[in-house]
Amino acid sequence: MKTIVGVRFRKPGKVYFFDPGYIQLNLKDKVVVETTMGEDVGEVVINKRQIPDDKVSTELKRIVRLANNRDLKKVEDNKIKEQKAMKVCKEKIKKHKLDMNLVDVEYKFDNSKIIFYFTADGRVDFRELVKDLAAIYKTRIELRQIGVRDEVRKIGGNGVCGRELCCCSFLNNFDMVSIKMAKEQSASLNPSKISGNCGRLMCCLKYEQEVYEDKIKKLPKVGSIVKTEDGEGTVVTQEVLQEAIKVQFRKDDITTYKTYPAKDVKVIKNASGNDKDSIENTVDSEEMANLKELQKLEELEKRDKIIEKEEKDEYSITLKITKPEITINDIGTEAFPDMLSTFTTKYDRTNINRTTNLQLAINKINGVVLMPDEEFSYNKIVGERTIAAGYKDAKIYSNGEVVDGLGGGICQISSTLYNTVLLANLEITERRNHQFITSYLPAGRDATVVYGSQDFKFKNNRKYPVKIEATLNSGIAKISLYGVKEENDYTVTFETKTISAIPYKTKYIEDNSLEEGVEKIQQKGTNGLVTETYKILSLNGAVVSKTLLSKDTYNAMQRVVVKGTKKVKKEKEENNDNSKEDSNKNNVDNKKENDKNKQ
Repeated sequence: MKTIVGVRFRKPGKVYFFDPGYIQLNLKDKVVVETTMGEDVGEVVINKRQIPDDKVSTELKRIVRLANNRDLKKVEDNKIKEQKAMKVCKEKIKKHKLDMNLVDVEYKFDNSKIIFYFTADGRVDFRELVKDLAAIYKTRIELRQIGVRDEVRKIGGNGVCGRELCCCSFLNNFDMVSIKMAKEQSASLNPSKISGNCGRLMCCLKYEQEVYEDKIKKLPKVGSIVKTEDGEGTVVTQEVLQEAIKVQFRKDDITTYKTYPAKDVKVIKNASGNDKDSIENTVDSEEMANLKELQKLEELEKRDKIIEKEEKDEYSITLKITKPEITINDIGTEAFPDMLSTFTTKYDRTNINRTTNLQLAINKINGVVLMPDEEFSYNKIVGERTIAAGYKDAKIYSNGEVVDGLGGGICQISSTLYNTVLLANLEITERRNHQFITSYLPAGRDATVVYGSQDFKFKNNRKYPVKIEATLNSGIAKISLYGVKEENDYTVTFETKTISAIPYKTKYIEDNSLEEGVEKIQQKGTNGLVTETYKILSLNGAVVSKTLLSKDTYNAMQRVVVKGTKKVKKEKEENNDNSKEDSNKNNVDNKKENDKNKQ
């Protein structure tokens, strides 16, 4: 069995399964997930549950984290960008005189790709359009042709029933809808009555079709000769839901009709012919014109399905790379004259494995230079924690306990860097707190990392480059940032408030090697916390702003007690009791002898 949650990225849209890991999720939570195209933000629409392994065709991607305010702001910023891109693309379509209708624009969460959705009656040569768009946005551009059903789904609206369109509220996939369905359900063959806002046959015709098909199998076809209690006649109408048929009788130039339950008649000769013939033979001349119009809609529907299955057109623009005369490596210390911030944490240098891991991480980030607007990724810079890279097993948090894990300790370096970055007032783009409170930093001031799922990122939002200097020496991890001080550089301080405490629980482990009644503490318990950390900016001694930096939840670490269950032998207990009695008796005799001697 696999644990999954269902996430939808756009409403309406397909629901995708993800591995929630240890993250506690609720319906409607916004989450950042790992996809084949990078990270994206979606909404939880199916709560955590277990499903059989064979129901999941591929390896599940992970839920990275709950979406924070920065993530949600980025989503909103992307929506603004989409509106602007929509306007630009329409102008370019008009410029190139392309016979296409732009419907929607979608920015990927990380801006690695922009998708332009359009409708057209046929194939469109939009290569020049793509070149123009790629030159403007300098990212991957995809032009995706969609059918009119998808167009209406994106535009939205209400159906003839007065409710929101099915395709805009819950319908994930479009099934083929045919005239045969309308006929079998005794619906009007007037196109205006059975066509939706998209101009195609209404999707709701599909909903009950399975029931109709099942009941129709039990009924004689129209045109069949049947034997009834009133004689032989011809079936002229099927009353599907009632499981009845209407029979025509001809006698002495008189035509009569009567309805019978299908179970009360016997088929003498069943009607033949394909579905198309049966439909056309049962409509009158007034309906024939409508029927031909509906057949055109059916052909258009088939064409739309072909469009959906066709390979999408995706283009990228080739950029010309010019090697600079001077690189970052050529820049000396004169480019970083000022210390912008520094921060230290303590570590146990007697713990050789953990110290080794710290040193490896320190070496990776030391000397890194960030240009203005460049983003730093801890996982990208430090790399995967592997045996080949030199990492050792050291203590990590896992499933409520402290266990050995490869690369244990490097979160201390990411947390030290986090505080250094905060003090320099750089922009934090991704950060997550540990599962439990750390020993080297107070609650609300740490930054955990897990390669492939949880990262620590920040951006150089200053005018000039920033350089990282990091050292590990004599039990002190020290990280400093150097650059050029600016006139409006703020002094940064912090304030952390405890919102609530989470009491720890005790777990008992029975051990038959210990005598009954003996207990040993294997792991001390610590209470969890819910905290709010505020960043305070001051200029020339005056507070300028106080903003919520993060709201963090730290789980309680359970207390683990090993409890002895070994029974003590009775013989041993009796011998001990007898020894005690003999000892007491000897003490009494000795006391009496001493008293006599004194006398």
